[in-house]
Amino acid sequence: MNGRKMEVSYKLSAISYQLSAISYQLSAISYQLSAISYQLSKIFHVVFLLYKYLLFLFA
Repeated sequence: MNGRKMEVSYKLSAISYQLSAISYQLSAISYQLSAISYQLSKIFHVVFLLYKYLLFLFA
């Protein structure tokens, strides 16, 4: 019985480790998406300023 408990404990530990690794990967993906979102917002801001400038120029 003791060996069986150890085996179950080991498997649960392995599952816990896998879930932790998945959580870490999702966190990294989230960080990357956040960085991409920030870059896109900067690009759109520049495009918007350019659009306003061109509107002012040709108004």
